[in-house]
Order: sequence, then structure tokens, then C-alpha cells
Amino acid sequence: MRYDNVKPAVAKVLGFSRTRVESERWVVFRSWAVIDAYYCRPA
Repeated sequence: MRYDNVKPAVAKVLGFSRTRVESERWVVFRSWAVIDAYYCRPA
């Protein structure tokens, strides 16, 4: 899955990279659903 503007999942965008600080609930969900994170770069 590729994410773009997933506000409930992302607590903070770090610069102009794909690095994000994810919310705790999103990390738990991704672990349960076995989903890898791949975030789009901000424009």
C-alpha cells in the first residue's frame, strides 16, 4: 500500500522525505494487518 495524506496514521512528517512519526494506533494496526508502510514524499 502507498499512503498519501493519511492524517490519522501520521503524527509528524520529518522534512521532505518519506520518514514519518506514526501514531501508536496505526503502528498496532499495521502490525496486526501485516502492512508495510510506504509514504509519498511531500510536494
